[in-house]
Amino acid sequence: MVTDSRSFVGQQHGLGGVLGGLLTALRGETDHSATAADLSAEQARYHLGRARRALDHADYQRASVEAAKAVAADPHSPWPLITHGRAALASGHAAEAVGSLRLASRRAPNNRYVEELLIDAYRQAGHEDEAERLERHHTQTLKLAS
Repeated sequence: MVTDSRSFVGQQHGLGGVLGGLLTALRGETDHSATAADLSAEQARYHLGRARRALDHADYQRASVEAAKAVAADPHSPWPLITHGRAALASGHAAEAVGSLRLASRRAPNNRYVEELLIDAYRQAGHEDEAERLERHHTQTLKLAS
């Protein structure tokens, strides 16, 4: 179960904030609360939402394009990479999925969801040894945590 995605997607920077900023800009006023980082975060959430919607509708090409835009807007978040990896897996591009999911794993090293997707990607790409290594690592981590 993915619960972390809500912290990225569901923050209180929705359409109302974007429209308010646009209206302010159109009137020629300065909105000091809208920083470049805020705008990048808005763009990332927008494109990530579009990528997930495309993924839900099996439009894997659109999901990949939107995920790439989300990565460009927020290069530190693992979620656009996860979404791209899922789209690549679903469309039979396992090697591409491995690349995206490895990066996502580096950005979210303790995220079991990413590990499971990466294990699946390794298997689909024919890298059973890497899949087994990652599974062993996770099993050892769980034992140490118990």
